[in-house]
Amino acid sequence: MPYSAEKTAQVMWNVMDLGAVPDGQLNIVKRSDNLMVSDGCFTNQLDCGGVVEIRSRCVMKRFLVPEGFIVMIEGVSEWLVRPSCSEEWRHVTRDSGWGIVHPVAEGGLCQLQTGLHLQENEWGLKMSDVSHKTPSLLSRGVGEVMIPSFRKIIESRHQLVDNKLLDSSL
Repeated sequence: MPYSAEKTAQVMWNVMDLGAVPDGQLNIVKRSDNLMVSDGCFTNQLDCGGVVEIRSRCVMKRFLVPEGFIVMIEGVSEWLVRPSCSEEWRHVTRDSGWGIVHPVAEGGLCQLQTGLHLQENEWGLKMSDVSHKTPSLLSRGVGEVMIPSFRKIIESRHQLVDNKLLDSSL
């Protein structure tokens, strides 16, 4: 990014603190300068028709290091999927993520990297959902619903960071 690591890290944390979500509702509680808790509900349109409602609760912890900024995120998300062509289903994931902002060697630039890991929680299923067909349902759900939905949410957050950085340079 064409901004310093310090400026990018500050903007990224401010965007997280702001909780601005164009496609949902998000409540942020700041526990300290470096710790926030969020409770959000997002609705995404599915490519195959229908919608998915995602209720996510997470903890975000910031670590300031001499080389930049690290944020760790742990959470739980409940997915209520209402496809247009089949029955609705519900699933719970445990979510782990991270973001790193660090300087690039020359020119006051920095690099922003993020990662996210979703872990399926079998206990999130209703007993009536558990059958020999469950693994294929979950695999299809991960590929068709969960990954694209989280990708859309993360891309919108990256866009907010980009917009705030551009606004601050005007």
